Amino acid sequence: SFDEAMALAQEQNTQVLIDMYATWCGPCHRLDAEVFPQPDVTTSASGLITLKINAEEGEGPALVERYHVVGYPTVLLIGSDGQEVDRIFGYLDAPAFAETLTGFRQGQGTIDELRAAQQANPEDLQLAAELGRRAAIRGEYAEAQALLDRVIEEDADNALGLRVEAHHTLGKYMYLRGQRDYARALEQFAIIEADFPDTPEARDSAYQVAVALVRDGQSDRALQTLEGWLANAEGADEYNSVAWLCYQEEFAVDQAIAWARQGLEVDPGADSLWDTLAELLSLSGDHQAAVEATRTAIELAPSEEYYQQQLTRFQARLDAAN
Repeated sequence: SFDEAMALAQEQNTQVLIDMYATWCGPCHRLDAEVFPQPDVTTSASGLITLKINAEEGEGPALVERYHVVGYPTVLLIGSDGQEVDRIFGYLDAPAFAETLTGFRQGQGTIDELRAAQQANPEDLQLAAELGRRAAIRGEYAEAQALLDRVIEEDADNALGLRVEAHHTLGKYMYLRGQRDYARALEQFAIIEADFPDTPEARDSAYQVAVALVRDGQSDRALQTLEGWLANAEGADEYNSVAWLCYQEEFAVDQAIAWARQGLEVDPGADSLWDTLAELLSLSGDHQAAVEATRTAIELAPSEEYYQQQLTRFQARLDAAN
């Protein structure tokens, strides 16, 4: 448990490395399979107390709240005093992960080092933007707001590509996921759509708009937005994102099942989309179809232990229903 890990860290005068994951998170499974077993990563974590926590079960939600986890995977490096040293947010390959973690343990590449660099070079807008992004992700809102507002003002024409990133960070990580201020999130996404329509941030923002609308209870607008976003889908990943959103929010489940099936027509080999379809089917009460969809996912990715767990779960629901 977290408390036991912290007690060990204090006893051994070391730090705790916490892998905060979600069972549905593809990049989390990639970390498990491709990154954590690598020798350079093992070496970089030597001497640390390591802990793996499902963010959605047990003590996970409390730690998500405590450390302001806004996405997965998030790997937290925590001092023996319980304070965050820093975090690895998102997927990194093994060499990058090992280098980053080694640096954190030596005080390099941390947000504290970044703050010192920014204070020493207050005119460096790149530093301000990076510090603002990392502060927003950590839930340090006042610092993030001040820095990102400055970036927006000083890179008004987006010549450095920083203004659009700042709007995106504010909208996605601070207002939408962090503060759950959907109106302010939508304002940021609207600016991106209007002023920077051909950027990667605009493509992602269009999806984040739908997330905000769903969570704000604006169902009709959310459906229209999702339909528009899928009209430009390039592969199964977009369908999976939409279908999973609908599953998580228990929103438009029948439509989500239809969208998932459309995505599987695009890419029948998308095992993660078969898994999402199974979740939706089970949510709708069709446990038999959920079992069948999961078996297809297993055929496509037989080494994925998570799908075996899913099969057991859906089979139990089917047995209980019968």
